[in-house]
Amino acid sequence: MLVQASKNGGAQWRTLHSIDDGTDSEMRSASFDISEYAGPNTQIRITTDDASSFDGYVYFDTLEISYDQ
Repeated sequence: MLVQASKNGGAQWRTLHSIDDGTDSEMRSASFDISEYAGPNTQIRITTDDASSFDGYVYFDTLEISYDQ
């Protein structure tokens, strides 16, 4: 799975992080500096690059996006 960000409303995406195929059952924590994407058209998505090969579950808990001026 991919964590991606867009600063132009989803017209173009940049991959911030790739998540393994789900065979790892460990809990993980991650954070990303998305300040270059901050703006009125910012979008964040979690997707897969090949849905046909993904067979499993990914659980997310406490997703937070914050902005400091």
